[in-house]
Amino acid sequence: MHDGHAGEATVDSGAAVRMMKNERIIASSRRKVSTDINTAGNTSVKANLDGRAKVLMIGGANSVDMSRVLSVPYLRDNLLSVGGLCDVAHTVIFTNIECTVLNGTTIVGRGERKGVVYVFGIMG
Repeated sequence: MHDGHAGEATVDSGAAVRMMKNERIIASSRRKVSTDINTAGNTSVKANLDGRAKVLMIGGANSVDMSRVLSVPYLRDNLLSVGGLCDVAHTVIFTNIECTVLNGTTIVGRGERKGVVYVFGIMG
């Protein structure tokens, strides 16, 4: 269900799970957790929820249903795991200017390259 919580998500090839800074994106199977997350800056932050989320990538036709989504309030950016997208039968294609997520031949989302990362607009 899309409740209008817009934002951006960075595609992360190093993320083991999907992590969202806004817990309202996690719509179902919510359970409280207290999990330490180590960031690229070598700091530690806490995840406080684990659950399922349906995320609509702006520019795409379908939402992505994701399990094992952590709410990490102190993240700067929402992070989508490339491996996690592939685990739910999506294909992720990178070029020098954009990243495209496909479900079969259907475009699920397109993100633009910003510096060294790829960023999608999302609705949760």
